[in-house]
Amino acid sequence: MQAPSDLKWIAVALPLVLVVVVYSFSGNKPNTPSGNSAMSSAAAVQDAPQAAQPWAKTNALQRFIMRRAGVRLFDDFRSGLGAWQGAPGWAGSWRYGDATFVQPGDLALLSPSIPLQDYTFTFLGQIDRRSLNWVFRARDLENYYSMRIVVTRGGPLPAAVLIRSIVVGGKEREVKTLPIPFPVQADTLYLVRMEVRGQDFTTYIQNQVVDHFSDSRLKSGGVGFFSPRGDRALLRWVEVSHQYDYLGRLCALLSPYGVQGLAAD
Repeated sequence: MQAPSDLKWIAVALPLVLVVVVYSFSGNKPNTPSGNSAMSSAAAVQDAPQAAQPWAKTNALQRFIMRRAGVRLFDDFRSGLGAWQGAPGWAGSWRYGDATFVQPGDLALLSPSIPLQDYTFTFLGQIDRRSLNWVFRARDLENYYSMRIVVTRGGPLPAAVLIRSIVVGGKEREVKTLPIPFPVQADTLYLVRMEVRGQDFTTYIQNQVVDHFSDSRLKSGGVGFFSPRGDRALLRWVEVSHQYDYLGRLCALLSPYGVQGLAAD
């Protein structure tokens, strides 16, 4: 009989747990926040100055655990829009549709993703009218990279393009239009995934690569969505993850500072 995979993993991880416990209680440890927010993120410390990073006074094992801690933020919008933020009045421009789909309006960012640097950004969305729009590496509402799937021709043989730009200081720059190598229909759910790694950004639609570019101007920032006036899109869920494998999940649980990467499942 073969043991379940979870039991095998626990058997492998248990020695590490014991070592961490010993190390965690050896030496002095500064007071730390409780980490009781459901949307707290291990990557919130990625962008902090070295002197302010909590691992500055920890041992090597604890530093490894904190750096390797996994991050996973997930929202299917069933609990409202409390994890999102935007300009005053933004929430009034977002609407709920059928089957818990949400219709974006004014730009809003997933709050706990804002401090992140590297991550995988995945969402399931649908074009209801003309376009589907998202942002990433959004430092705030005026500095971010933008992506748009825009339907340019409807009918039985629709066509669409991918429009990429960067917004700096509230001004859109370097707008680039790219072809999408397959038909895009208004009534189809599309799985979009972005790999955000350092200065490299890769976009997948339906698991096909549709764009890759490099840029170093925005080094950290979260994700968000918007819809221009007259356009309408539907979102079913969004996920932001980084290092969320078995080791990353274990390190998130064992972090001496209670750093958690798991949002709401």
